[in-house]
Amino acid sequence: MVYLGLIKDEALKNNIPIMHDDTLAYLVTLINEQGLNNILEIGSATGYSSIYLASHTNASITTIEKDRERYEQALKNIKESNLTARINIIHADALSLELTDSFDLIIIDAAKTKHQLFFNHFLPNLSEKGYIMTDNLGLGCTKGKPLTKNRQRLIGKTNEYITFLSNNLAFETEFLNLGDQISISKRK
Repeated sequence: MVYLGLIKDEALKNNIPIMHDDTLAYLVTLINEQGLNNILEIGSATGYSSIYLASHTNASITTIEKDRERYEQALKNIKESNLTARINIIHADALSLELTDSFDLIIIDAAKTKHQLFFNHFLPNLSEKGYIMTDNLGLGCTKGKPLTKNRQRLIGKTNEYITFLSNNLAFETEFLNLGDQISISKRK
C-alpha cells in the first residue's frame, strides 16, 4: 500500500488526473458486494485506479491508455506493484479496439467529450449483470476558469451524455455525488 501512496502523490504532483478516494471506495464495495470479476477501464493514466482496485478486490482488470508516456508509467507501476497477473494494460486508442471479452464493470475515465462513444463502443462487451461507471460528470474542471469554446464544448458534450444516460431505456442510471460526480448504469 505504500507504493500506491507514492503513485498517487506523483500523479497529484504532476497534475495527472486520478480517481477520487470516495469513488474508488464506492467501486471496491460494488465490486466485492456484486461479485464483479472482470473489469474494463478506459483511461489508465498512470495506473493508480487499476492498481487500487486490484489491491482491494479479486477482480481482473483490463485497462486502456492512449498516451504513450502515461502508458509506460502505468506499465512500470503495475509491474512494481506485482500485479501483472491481474492487470492487463493496452496501449491504444480505445475506440479503435475491438475486444472480445465480456466485462462485469466498464469504467469510463477518459476523454470527456467521448463518453457516449465509449459507452456505445464497449456496450457489446458488457455482461448481462454488468455495470458501466462514468467518472467526472460534475465539470469541476471548469469552475473558476474562463468559458472558452473548448470548455463550452466540454460542458455541452457532458450535458448531452447525462441526457443520454437519463433517457436510456435499457439502463437504470444513478448519479452519485462522489469525486467530481459519477454515474453508475446497470442493465434493466
